[in-house]
Amino acid sequence: MTDSVCRKCRSKFDNWEKKTKEDFAEFMDGKNLEKIMDEEIAECGSQTDAVEQTVEIPIKRTPASHRTCFVCQKTDGSSSKVLSAEEQKLVFIKRSIVIPPGIRCCRDHLYGKHLTFEALHQIVPTKTEPVVINAQGVMNLITECCTIVQDTKHLILMI
Repeated sequence: MTDSVCRKCRSKFDNWEKKTKEDFAEFMDGKNLEKIMDEEIAECGSQTDAVEQTVEIPIKRTPASHRTCFVCQKTDGSSSKVLSAEEQKLVFIKRSIVIPPGIRCCRDHLYGKHLTFEALHQIVPTKTEPVVINAQGVMNLITECCTIVQDTKHLILMI
């Protein structure tokens, strides 16, 4: 299929081309064009290095108290246990709730070192905070999630 242009449009284009011909003369020479493109690429590269791309994600979290249980909010320091980092990650993956490091819960909510099913579903986030994360942080989260999934699959296969 051949595209055709009416005389009026063709005439407008010819007039525009005559008026702007000198503006594009530097592009007509292949050497100049290559040099200009190299300079533009170099400028783009330096700009992207200077500005690191980040994303802001609203994340739900529990209170960061060492005195109260983050599941039932009771204050009972004698029978509370600190939740492990692995268990904190699992809560985030299963419920999308961040459990701050060092937070405590009642022993009744644990089965061994793990939260019980009931406790997991009783957790109520109290705040939503924006977290700014860069590309490397996103990659670390993805890698961590994949590792947890692989470990979980391994545990299930052993049972």
